Amino acid sequence: MLDIQKFLGKPKIEVKQDGNVSIFRFGPVPAGVGHSLWNLLRRTLLAYNPAISVTGLKIKGVPHEYSTIDGVKESALQIMLNFKDLRFKGDLPENPLWVTKKFKWIGKYTVKDLDLPAGVEILTDDAYLFEITDPNTEIELSYRLEKGYRYLPIGELKKRELKDMDEETGSEVWTMLIDNDFKIVKNVAYKVDEVIADFTSEPHDWIELRIEPISDKISAKDLLAFAAEIGISYLKTFIFPDAYVDAELFVDADELEDTTSKEVEVKEIKKTPIDSLSWLSERTRNALIKNGIEFVEDLEKITKSELLSMKGVGKKAVDEIQAAMLSVKLKYLDNEIKNRRAIANYYVKNISSQNIQLPSWEDIESHVFHVFVIRTKFRDQLQQYLKSKNIICIVHYPIAPHNQEAFSSFSHYKLPITESIHNEVLSLPIGPTQTVDQTQEIVFEINKFLSWIQTNFH
Repeated sequence: MLDIQKFLGKPKIEVKQDGNVSIFRFGPVPAGVGHSLWNLLRRTLLAYNPAISVTGLKIKGVPHEYSTIDGVKESALQIMLNFKDLRFKGDLPENPLWVTKKFKWIGKYTVKDLDLPAGVEILTDDAYLFEITDPNTEIELSYRLEKGYRYLPIGELKKRELKDMDEETGSEVWTMLIDNDFKIVKNVAYKVDEVIADFTSEPHDWIELRIEPISDKISAKDLLAFAAEIGISYLKTFIFPDAYVDAELFVDADELEDTTSKEVEVKEIKKTPIDSLSWLSERTRNALIKNGIEFVEDLEKITKSELLSMKGVGKKAVDEIQAAMLSVKLKYLDNEIKNRRAIANYYVKNISSQNIQLPSWEDIESHVFHVFVIRTKFRDQLQQYLKSKNIICIVHYPIAPHNQEAFSSFSHYKLPITESIHNEVLSLPIGPTQTVDQTQEIVFEINKFLSWIQTNFH
């Protein structure tokens, strides 16, 4: 997987049923991957289905499909078409397999009246075959069961056999060939939900695939796995042994962190009732509830000024509420730090090293990245350029320590390296709610500026 997956989290599949429709919801994935992946699977599912169908039919005494049959309502052609629609699943003792059955007495016959080998199950329940209208009529027919996965045309069937000899009578029994597509999928559809993503919650792309088989006896998971195997087997062909693929741009799925449990934990925290926050005074809890604030997620949406305008909530209560909210948020602080680190890693890997100095650290070190500070001699120009693109960067400490008022006793020292550094530092945006798109845009604009500098000043 692309290393951008580190920002999005480990992809997961959610499966649910809506009647006979199986819904597979997959994500998170980078933009573009979802459409390509799901379209491939959809087209494969519609074209290739492993199933058992009928590819040949013999009716004793019937020379060809255009014949009529005495005492039978349907013509041979109509019976053949009814057999063409039958679908089964399971394993055949041999493939293909001929099965013979005799039908006698008046009445309507369906697929359930057929003799099937052990291990073969009907998928097209109650499928109609034919009707005998004369009590003196007996039909002996043989049908060829065949396991396949693709459309089998008449031309290919003709190459196998045109006619067989009846072993008992020595008379010719013509095989009525039935072209078949083995299809057991009624409908496949997909859609992509584009979600504005950040590094702390939902990814910005979720893909939904809906598979509707012809029967509830068919596992949509089996069909999807079969389609995936087809795609993988062919795509592997393009991984040439002499081709170079930069492994640093990829990450193994097993190395990605499953964020499901943390997402559930955060949702549970947001659903925490206000009256269960023991660190709030009873007076403050009652005031919030009377103003319609019943859960932590309700409190998150309220500004300080809105709190102060509520009846029964004063400045002291606001300070108490802010302290309580920080206590709640401490429970998912680790996740926010993880996302800050992910942004920092993305900056380091993707920002051009021309005319800029990026922070570095040892693998054994773990920074929280409260700020992400770079150095460049073109600090002021870069800051102005990014501001014109609505990207706000600040200089956290513009004055060297020895020149600050608190350290005035050291102001007579000349520290040119320190002063030079303070003329070059700039803090890039970094935060737990910063989105993937925002981070990519920041990197793009910085590299664009640095490329311009390289062209015009060197």
